[in-house]
Amino acid sequence: MDGKKVKERAAWGTSDGGGNLVKDAVDYRGCRADKSSTGGWVAAALALGIELCERLSTMGIAVNLVTYLTGTMHLPSAAAANVVTDFMGTSFLLCLLGGFLADSFLGRYLTIAIFALVQAIVSTPVCMQCKLDCCSGMAR
Repeated sequence: MDGKKVKERAAWGTSDGGGNLVKDAVDYRGCRADKSSTGGWVAAALALGIELCERLSTMGIAVNLVTYLTGTMHLPSAAAANVVTDFMGTSFLLCLLGGFLADSFLGRYLTIAIFALVQAIVSTPVCMQCKLDCCSGMAR
């Protein structure tokens, strides 16, 4: 083995945590990540749950967007389908931006938290408007 690799492995394996520190990874406080107390199934379940909710809301918006554009906005079907495909393409391309930000600057959990908050802030008024439209339509 290379002498440099042995020294590097020894430095990471025996000090500060007994070999549990992950090289090039930090926890939410900015300290080096310790495998025994960082991440795990709880963090994975949180990330998967947020991703599931994000996908369900995106698909729900896309499905209802065609009806909204053709019925309320009086767009032709072809134009409404074009808007929906543009929306879906943009939302999928923004995943690349999120991945770049996560890998380069913010870290995966902070990126998930920020974008989940942004989506909740944007989706809530849309849902409230739809609910108000449905309630006012029923009252007539």
